[in-house]
Amino acid sequence: MNRIRAILKAPFHGILPWWMYEKKKHHGGSYWVHLWANLCLAYRWFFFLEDETDREFEKPKTVDDLIDTALKSFDHYDACDDCGKRTDGLMTCEFADGTTTKLCPTCMKDSGFCYGCGQYCSGQSDFDFSDIPGYCSNCRDELRDLWEDDDGENLDPNDYPH
Repeated sequence: MNRIRAILKAPFHGILPWWMYEKKKHHGGSYWVHLWANLCLAYRWFFFLEDETDREFEKPKTVDDLIDTALKSFDHYDACDDCGKRTDGLMTCEFADGTTTKLCPTCMKDSGFCYGCGQYCSGQSDFDFSDIPGYCSNCRDELRDLWEDDDGENLDPNDYPH
């Protein structure tokens, strides 16, 4: 089954331009060089001339291999200082003493930081009992200004981003 798959896949990936199936060009040279290399690869598979590196390349991927590949795609993201989750949605949050930490939105909510500015606001009544949860009074006022109707009426608090 690997043989048939390799014979069909090599010309297919040779005909398609590299940017249609991968993020980074994995070969040097022009389109025609890449096409020729893939056609030669199909020839080797068709006539049982493949070597160990060809067989290793075409070996079916296990679930663990796929998970490792997926996890490596998040390596360039920073990790949340609280839960360790890698995400591009981290925010630098500042404690009252000036120290900072990077947190994901879930940890920000649980730790008492404002979603808008990242300041530590837990324990302040206007933050803890706000009609727009998760925002300090300054950010809440800015949200209200942004989300105000043309008639001057505030929108429903459930419409605010949180």
